[in-house]
Amino acid sequence: MGKVTYFPQNQNCFNLTCNRDVDLLKEVAVPINKYKINGVSVYCPKDPKGGGSWIAAGSNGFNLCLLNGAFDKTKTKLIERRSRGLALLDFFNYKDHNDFMKQYDFNTVESFSLIIVHQQNKKLCLLEIIWDGKNIKLLNHDPALPHIWSSNAIYSEDVIKQRERGFINWVKKNEIFSRDSILMFHHFGSSGDVENDMVMNRSGIKTVSICSINKKTEIETEMIYEDLLNIKFYSNRIIGN
Repeated sequence: MGKVTYFPQNQNCFNLTCNRDVDLLKEVAVPINKYKINGVSVYCPKDPKGGGSWIAAGSNGFNLCLLNGAFDKTKTKLIERRSRGLALLDFFNYKDHNDFMKQYDFNTVESFSLIIVHQQNKKLCLLEIIWDGKNIKLLNHDPALPHIWSSNAIYSEDVIKQRERGFINWVKKNEIFSRDSILMFHHFGSSGDVENDMVMNRSGIKTVSICSINKKTEIETEMIYEDLLNIKFYSNRIIGN
């Protein structure tokens, strides 16, 4: 999981989009399907081998995106027994982020950052749970502003900061952030460095897909998935999220 952007939209709506950067030896993901987790309808693509996901929209109003790594380069000696992608899906077994943070056994997974978008008292909340392999931290981000995150398991601090500056400049030059314009950024937001672009390609690692949660109205969410390897586009209309 490489890069994630968040854009607020009108009437408490939003767009959450992720570029998936993975080892090319991984199997091609299963496109978006509907799954039931603890009574919650969860829409997400899946890793066919590990069974986990990196982005999901739940009928309970929680929308999640996962990044490998955390705010530092902390390494654990733990042999990973549970996929971080399964940790994202495990979230839906809990009432909310507070319940998840209190009860989930983080010690069985490597470090990650989990972006969470949901509504509380009819207002958007933008949260980030950070697990660095030793400690858990909750950050509150301003849901009225666009944001970008990058996996520090893949990108250096200098590259991440350069991408943030490019993102800020792109935001300043654009007044309307439609689904299509955001997807264009995720395709072509380029630094001219193929190893670190939004759609990247370096030895053994490549951007293989782009997935987007686009909350359009109070009751309707669109989720799209672009398979960049096989050049396929999928769109799912979700009612009730």
